[in-house]
Amino acid sequence: MTPRSAADGLSPAWRTAQAAVVAALGAGAPLLVTGEPGAGRARLVTDSWPGPVVEVGRTTTAPTSTTASAGRERVLVLLRDLDRRDAGVPPAVARGDLPIAGTRADAAVPDSVRDAVLARFRVSVPVPPLRGRPGDLPVWSPRCSPSSRPAATCGCPPGRCGR
Repeated sequence: MTPRSAADGLSPAWRTAQAAVVAALGAGAPLLVTGEPGAGRARLVTDSWPGPVVEVGRTTTAPTSTTASAGRERVLVLLRDLDRRDAGVPPAVARGDLPIAGTRADAAVPDSVRDAVLARFRVSVPVPPLRGRPGDLPVWSPRCSPSSRPAATCGCPPGRCGR
C-alpha cells in the first residue's frame, strides 16, 4: 500500500506514525488513531489510504457495504471523533464488510456505548502533538497571501506553503 503523500509531515515522529498507519491499513486491521484535536489524526489516515475514504462524523451514519463502492477500489470508512460519538457500532463495521479506521482524542471519558465501538479496533497508532512537531507546521508569510502571488512564485518550499 502506497500513501498518497509523504510531504505533509516532515518530522520523524509523523513519518513513524504514518508508517504504522500504512502497515495497519495494508494488513486490513481495524485501526484507531489517537491524539490531540488538531494533531492531524484524520489527515494521517486519509493520506495513508490509496483509495477513496468515506468520513463519518458523530452525527452521520456509516455506509453499508453496497453503498460504499467506487468501482474496483476498496473504500475506507473513517469514523471521526469516536470519543464524541453517541451511536453504537455501525452495522457494516460490526459485520467487518468494510475496511475501517477511527480517530479518538487522547482525553476521552469512558462510556459503555463508545467502548463497544472502540472494542472493534485492533491496532492503535498515536499521533504526537503538533507542538512537538514544529517542522510539520505549514510555512506562512505575507508572500503566501492568496491575493499576493501565484503559488509557484511565493518562495515556500514545495508542499510547505501555508495556503
